[in-house]
Amino acid sequence: MAFTLGGYRTAVGGVQRPRMRRDHGSPPPCGSSEGQPHTEVSKARSHPLDAASISHPLQSDLMASNHPNRTYVLHVCTSCRADGGPREPYERRSGYKLYQALKAALSDSEVAESVTLRAAECLSVCPRPCGIAISSPGSWSYLFGDQQSSASVQEIIDCLTLYVSRTKGFMSRNERPAGLRGSILGRIPPYGGPRASL
Repeated sequence: MAFTLGGYRTAVGGVQRPRMRRDHGSPPPCGSSEGQPHTEVSKARSHPLDAASISHPLQSDLMASNHPNRTYVLHVCTSCRADGGPREPYERRSGYKLYQALKAALSDSEVAESVTLRAAECLSVCPRPCGIAISSPGSWSYLFGDQQSSASVQEIIDCLTLYVSRTKGFMSRNERPAGLRGSILGRIPPYGGPRASL
């Protein structure tokens, strides 16, 4: 038990100790609502995860968009691998092979000037390799699994051609190529659309 006497905190037993005070001119403790609102004093620093610090076969494709004027994007998960498939070397993964095959095929397709091919480090569709996604501002976005590194290439190109031709990118199941019907994992409505289901 203790009581305060003359500016000192006195414990039972007669021992006097100075009472702790905080200078009202000093800033309040971190998280306190006293005084002025908290302001950020640290300066922005560059993020340590930049292109120079990443060792990845496709680091330039992962870090940047080389075609800013193209509005349609095909994302390919380059980390995908089939059950029992090799982790290393990275270039032997099914997703990496699919990316390279699409890179070659897309350059000769009719949508070559409209679509950007972009490597994705992971699309989180690990049980359903290989994964791809199609997106565009103001359009529906799609996520697919079960794509093959060689057999699926032409169907993916055909699906892109359909996607580019459609208002808001909407593609019904029956319109999509056979390999991109049952393999669909998700469809995301356009952001801010007043009638997202159409």
